[in-house]
Amino acid sequence: MPSPPFSLSGNKAINLKPDSTWQINLSDSCKIAISKIGFYKISPDSIGDSGFIILCFNDNYPLVETSEKLLQPLRYLTSAKEFNDMDMFADKKNAVDNFWLKSAGNASRAKALIKIFYSRVIFANVYFISYKEGWMTDRGMMYIILGPPSIVYKTKNAEKWIYTQSSIGNLSFIFQKVENKFTDNDYELFRTDSYKSVWYQAIETWRSGRVFAISK
Repeated sequence: MPSPPFSLSGNKAINLKPDSTWQINLSDSCKIAISKIGFYKISPDSIGDSGFIILCFNDNYPLVETSEKLLQPLRYLTSAKEFNDMDMFADKKNAVDNFWLKSAGNASRAKALIKIFYSRVIFANVYFISYKEGWMTDRGMMYIILGPPSIVYKTKNAEKWIYTQSSIGNLSFIFQKVENKFTDNDYELFRTDSYKSVWYQAIETWRSGRVFAISK
């Protein structure tokens, strides 16, 4: 999970270590069947960085359909204790439903919140996927909680998201491209304490049963 946008400690460094290795004898072609969720690197040797990556998250990715997948993004809206309590539920779907019903106040509003929140999760999964699921990235986090930016500027090594007509004026976020041998779609948010106010405002809005979006 990414740290909040105001956390100056930033995200943890990437430290991926294989839990298994296989050696395959090839002729001119080979069929590989992958059935287990994971992060797979196909390489001609075990030393160099050459090769390619296969990401296997779940059968329905980028959709969010299982109770576990519905629960996970709620970590952005909850405290660690709240999330752990929900995660302990045997029926996680019931825990998710109870969260949205409590936040919205009634089933109709809860349904509207759920539709928008998880449509943002799916969008993040499609466009911000890196070496992890899109909703778990910095850009995914910001898109889910704050909504789509008004303007996006892209350069070779960065993206700048601008939210216009917000209650505090224009607000911008800069995502710097991270050198990552596993993907070319890894970006990290430039964090600053000045984002704390709008972040907590966004969380409170969602938890009060309203969809949050900076741009009007």
